[in-house]
Amino acid sequence: MAFLFERPPLIPGESEREWRGLLTGLADSLQPATVVDWLRLRDVVNGIWEALRLERFRDTLIALQRDQAAADLFEGLLRSEIKDPDARRAAAQLLARGWIAGKVTERREGERLLDRAGLRAEAVEAAAFLGQMDVHERLDRMRRRAEAARDAGLPAAGSQPQPAGADLVIEAEVVPPPRRLPRRQASPPASIEAVAEAVDATAADEPAKAKRAKAPRAEAPAPEPQPDLFGMAGGVAA
Repeated sequence: MAFLFERPPLIPGESEREWRGLLTGLADSLQPATVVDWLRLRDVVNGIWEALRLERFRDTLIALQRDQAAADLFEGLLRSEIKDPDARRAAAQLLARGWIAGKVTERREGERLLDRAGLRAEAVEAAAFLGQMDVHERLDRMRRRAEAARDAGLPAAGSQPQPAGADLVIEAEVVPPPRRLPRRQASPPASIEAVAEAVDATAADEPAKAKRAKAPRAEAPAPEPQPDLFGMAGGVAA
């Protein structure tokens, strides 16, 4: 699959050695085996490289804008000290160039002006960024697309390789196994001697049962007469 990587997508100033080092490292990590794997690896490498390039572009744009942003900022801060517009503009440009170059005198003068306005040194960088806001937004959108292409080719964190055809398996409803009722434990078998003794006892009791069945039932005693407490037996008393 070497033909896929014969022409790295580089622009002047970019290092082919660094690009191939990135390719080798990702190949060792992803271990591509099929043509699809190698194509995906190429997309990942190019996505990472493009995202890095756009970050460099962003930093370069800020650096290019820094001189103009510093000059504009210092020109506004010098308005109260230098009344002539042309002289103020020339002084601000000299101060900005010395500030960017890191010269001691210009750095002190610039910090004095910033401190008087309640600003810090980051104000120059912020002004440079603000001057290219539209360009930075376009670069951010391009970088997000490059990162999305990169992430699409990378395996998810913690994921395991799936066997071939795993995505074709139809999920089936899992039916729990039938519940088994607990068995009733059978009584231990009786011995032959115990069975014989039970039979003999039953046979011996048969005559007694027959005699009790033939015996006449005793009649219940007649109820005793109750005393006539009110003399009602012979009729109603006069």
